[in-house]
Amino acid sequence: MRSRSSYRAVAFFLFSLLLPNCLSGCRTGKGTDVLQTSTPSEIAITIAEDSDQNVPAESSIRLTPTPDASPTTEAPDSLEGKEQGYDYFASVMFNGAGYLLSDVRAILCDADVSDGISDTEDGTVIRLSGGTVLMPVWESDDLIGVFSPGLRWVTMDGRCIRVNATINADGTVLFEGKEAKDLFSNAAASTSAFYGTSNFDVASDVTAVREVYPMQPADHSQSYREIVIRVDWNGDGKEDCFDRKYRIIQNGRFYDPQVIYTDGATGETTDITDKFSTTTNGEPDVFSDSIFLYRSEDGRYALIDTLDQYDGMNMIRTRIYHFGAKSLLVTEDVDGQYESIDGKSYIQTPAEVFGFGFAVRKEVEVQDDFSIRIQSDLQTYVNSSPGTTAFTYAFADAYAEKKNGSQWEQTLVPAGIAIFPDRLEMSDADKGYIYYVTYDGTQYRAPVLLHVGGLSVNWIGGTDQTLLYQCSSEGG
Repeated sequence: MRSRSSYRAVAFFLFSLLLPNCLSGCRTGKGTDVLQTSTPSEIAITIAEDSDQNVPAESSIRLTPTPDASPTTEAPDSLEGKEQGYDYFASVMFNGAGYLLSDVRAILCDADVSDGISDTEDGTVIRLSGGTVLMPVWESDDLIGVFSPGLRWVTMDGRCIRVNATINADGTVLFEGKEAKDLFSNAAASTSAFYGTSNFDVASDVTAVREVYPMQPADHSQSYREIVIRVDWNGDGKEDCFDRKYRIIQNGRFYDPQVIYTDGATGETTDITDKFSTTTNGEPDVFSDSIFLYRSEDGRYALIDTLDQYDGMNMIRTRIYHFGAKSLLVTEDVDGQYESIDGKSYIQTPAEVFGFGFAVRKEVEVQDDFSIRIQSDLQTYVNSSPGTTAFTYAFADAYAEKKNGSQWEQTLVPAGIAIFPDRLEMSDADKGYIYYVTYDGTQYRAPVLLHVGGLSVNWIGGTDQTLLYQCSSEGG
């Protein structure tokens, strides 16, 4: 029996790893594509060539006029029927994609890997900018994670490249003078999952006991054999007790859970295990290691927990237990995962914008009847920021507004650059901005229109997100 915090950690970790591969993506074909918005604009793109070094220089972009203060509310012309390019990441098993930590000169090995990777290197040198998303081409399954001097990478648009490498006297491989960890994000990427390093289903201490105190969050990295909750549950002025324990321990794993309730007034003990629902594998769905003891302002208590079970779109559900006149445990389930942070209550759910590979957090309020009411439409992304494994990218140059001081200026975010969602701010029921940053901390925003025509369709910068951005499969 593994801890529920571990289940959730694994689930979100796997979703964040699968983000670049979950959707069969598409990319606009070569040429200049101007994305339509509700604000008329003139977009001029000129590309200068550095003929001496045969390295394309950065694009220069001029956009006028400045954008309106409010986001677009008009649906653009459909992109269906336009020629789409090749997306290598959507065609193979994702395995270690990351992004460049700085600009690098690279040698083109194969200009188009859609028919397989072949080494047709002719000495062509290209410049890849920091943030460019790459997938290493490991020599074999046995050598995954080995950054050898001849290692090749594939870009989002299907080019295979390599970087000139040398070997130090101590055997360290240097790519253009840099160690792999200083060049490529995934070389030093943390494998910490949604809640930090997880012990999965193996308890680090099989004798560990957690005493649960009011308004004190759990340590999600720890598994517990026993959880003790001392609280005046029935409001009679006497301290009652819930004791959840596992009766079988094998190889550091816990099995056969049981919950005993002790009435503080009478001292009577009752096995209440059968009052709980069962998990998908038939085990009692008892209090998890993450159980939270909520205390209301008038001194009443509720236990707030997160379930392993989920169905289809709802990955995670929160269960609230409180005392009722006719029942020891009255339960209510809500979508998402409850968290208490600095005394405030939040619900975390999979994200709609950019897909379910991301988790977002909303502030909520626990009502007098222990139901949960959303306090704010602000959605903050909690598992994506530079340095993490959860990111997305655009298939084509994407319209956005770049922050310059206190102003927002129209621009294009280049295709294939790692994007880290920060927050979604809605100015209306279905209209707002998605804010994100690139690897170097540059801030961008793009207008979003949600639930067009009653459907869960998200428009970003005037384009259906699944046509422009790599999104996890259930996110839009």
